[in-house]
Amino acid sequence: MRGIVGIVGIALVLLVIVIVVDIVVRPTPVAGTCALDRQLLLPDACAGNCEPGDDCLALTTRPYLGFLVQAASCVDLCSITVE
Repeated sequence: MRGIVGIVGIALVLLVIVIVVDIVVRPTPVAGTCALDRQLLLPDACAGNCEPGDDCLALTTRPYLGFLVQAASCVDLCSITVE
């Protein structure tokens, strides 16, 4: 029984490490541009180096975990968002 608990504990630690690496390692696009940020476990998203008030928008999306959506492609340049 203690062996199973140990294996589950190690698996949880490895899962946490993968999630932390997934969050920390992100591409840094050139100023004013956007890029698709592919993740291992988390949904893919559009990330960019935009000015305040601008945003990176997804051109297309695809399913994630059956009932959520994630970005499949992004616009090349930052878009102005209207608040």
